[in-house]
Amino acid sequence: MNHPWYQWFSYITGIYIAVLDIVLFLKLWKQAYPEAFSKKQFRRLAFRTRCLSVGTFVLLVITTAVLVVWDDAPAGIRYIFSAIVILVYSFLRYGKRVEKTVFILSLFYNLHCLSFLIASSIYQSITDGLIRGLNLDQTDYMDQLYRRLIFGQGILLLVYTICFILAVIVLCRVMKRNLQMRWQDVLFLSALNIVGVVFTGMVVDLMQVRIGQEVFLLYDNRKEMLWKIPLIALLLYIGELSAVYSYYKNAELQEEKEKRFVEGQEAKALKRRLEEAEQFYGSIHKVRHEMKNHMMNIKGLVAGEQYEEVEHYITRLDETIQELDYKYMTGNPVTDVIINDKYRKAQGKGIAFAVDFHLEGSNRIPVFDMGIILNNLLDNAIEACERVPEGQRYIRLQARKRNAFFLIEAVNSFDGCIRWEESQKHVLPLSRKNGEEPELTREHGLGLANVREIAQRYYGDVDIQIEGTEFRITVMLQEEA
Repeated sequence: MNHPWYQWFSYITGIYIAVLDIVLFLKLWKQAYPEAFSKKQFRRLAFRTRCLSVGTFVLLVITTAVLVVWDDAPAGIRYIFSAIVILVYSFLRYGKRVEKTVFILSLFYNLHCLSFLIASSIYQSITDGLIRGLNLDQTDYMDQLYRRLIFGQGILLLVYTICFILAVIVLCRVMKRNLQMRWQDVLFLSALNIVGVVFTGMVVDLMQVRIGQEVFLLYDNRKEMLWKIPLIALLLYIGELSAVYSYYKNAELQEEKEKRFVEGQEAKALKRRLEEAEQFYGSIHKVRHEMKNHMMNIKGLVAGEQYEEVEHYITRLDETIQELDYKYMTGNPVTDVIINDKYRKAQGKGIAFAVDFHLEGSNRIPVFDMGIILNNLLDNAIEACERVPEGQRYIRLQARKRNAFFLIEAVNSFDGCIRWEESQKHVLPLSRKNGEEPELTREHGLGLANVREIAQRYYGDVDIQIEGTEFRITVMLQEEA
C-alpha cells in the first residue's frame, strides 16, 4: 500500500513499537540485573566494562532505527539481531553466565507475542466492521479505506500497549528478588515462553494462506478464532506467571532455609567460642592457683643443684603459659577467642594481621551479635587475602566510638575482582566460591546479609568502600542508652 498517509503512519508505528519494546525490555532487564542501573555500581565498573555497556546500548538503538525504516527488512530480523547482541554482551559482561539473559529474552518475546495475539483479534473484529461499512461507489473510497485502516491499527497499538505494559508490570512485581539462575531453572521457566512464541508464529502463518486460486483468511473463515486465540494467549500468560511466581516463592523459602542454616552454624560456632573462653579463663585460674607450687618445685630443684631438671621444668611451664597467651585482649573473653583464633589462621596463611579493638565502655552490644559480626568480617577478609600473592596480604581490624555509635572497621587486601548483588534490601558482594556447590554451603553473601541485619537492628548500617585492591567494610552500631 503506497498511500502517503498510510506510509507515514507505518513509519510512526514502527518507531513507536521499537521505543516501547526498548523501554519494556529495559524494565525486565532492570528486574533481572538491578546493579546495571545503579550509578554507584556503574562507577565501580572497569572502564572497559563501562564502554561495553554504553556501546551495546548505542548499537541496539542505531540498528533498531535502521531496521524500522528499512521497508524490505526480513520479518523478525530486528528481534533476532537484538537477541544476538544482548547475548554477546551478557557473555562478555557477566563472565559467560547467560542463563538469566536467556530467560529474560524468552520472557520478553513471549509477552510481546501474546500481547500481539490479543490485540490482533480485537483489531480484526473492528477492521472488518469498518470495511464492511464502506460503499464501493464512493469517489473517495480509497481515502476512506486508509482512514479506517489507520483507525483500526491505532486501536491495535493501544490494546497491544496496554496488554504488554500490564503483563510486564505484573511479572516485575512477582520478580521482586535478584536471583542467580541455573540452566535447569531457565528450562523450566522458558518452556511456556517458547510455546507462546511458536504458537504466535503459527497463527501469523495461518492468517492468510493461498490455496490454489483461493485465499484462506483465518479470522474470516474461522470466526471462533477471534476469541479462542486470545484465550489461549491469556492462558499461556497465566501459566508463565504461575511458573515464575512458584519459582521465586520457592527461592524465597530456600533463602530463608539457608539463612536459618547459617544462623544455626554461627550459633554453634559462637557456642564453641564461649566454651573455649570458659576453658581459657579456667586454665588461667588453674595456672595462677598452681603457680606457688611450681615456684616451690623450682626452688627445690635449684637447692638440689639439679639445674638440667630446672631447665626442663621451666621449658614445660613456658609451653603451658604460651598456650594460654593471647596476643590481643579486647576486654571480652568471647571476642578475645574469636580475634586470636582468626589471628592464628591468618598467621598460617602469611597474612599480616593488625588489631586495635577494645570493648571497654562499649558493652551494650550483646556478645552474641558482636561475635557474628567479627566471625563474618574476618572469615571473608581471610578468604579474600588467600587470592592475593604472599607479601601483599594484610588485614586490619579496628573498633572506635563516635558519639553514640560503635564502629567496627575491617580492611584487607584483595585481588580487585568483585561481583555485586543488589536487591531492594541491600547491595553486597557475591560469594566467589564455586557456584556448583550446594546452596547451603555458599554462606559468604548470607553472612554479610546477617551482619547488615544486625547493624540495622541497632539503627546502624554497613558501608563498603573499595580503593584499588583494598577492601574496607565498616559496621556502624548505635549503642542503646
